[in-house]
Amino acid sequence: GGYMIAYITALGGGTIRDLLLNAEIAWMGSVSIVLTIFIGAAVYLLGDYLGFAGEAWLLLTGVGIIITIRTMAVRYSWKMPLIKELDK
Repeated sequence: GGYMIAYITALGGGTIRDLLLNAEIAWMGSVSIVLTIFIGAAVYLLGDYLGFAGEAWLLLTGVGIIITIRTMAVRYSWKMPLIKELDK
């Protein structure tokens, strides 16, 4: 459930923004956005599993990780490796 909420909130909001601005949908061109959301949600779910559910610091830690990774990815132009098509 936690992953679904993270993906719907992060990707859905950005998708609606891009559609309203008639721009290319940002996450479709960058797998790093999806991976960043996955990492932040995993941190939150790990804390939930360890019994820290509902703690404000846990939520802020997950959000902080997402913001930090995305900021660094934009700042340093991080890209996910592409799968090269094999020659036939």
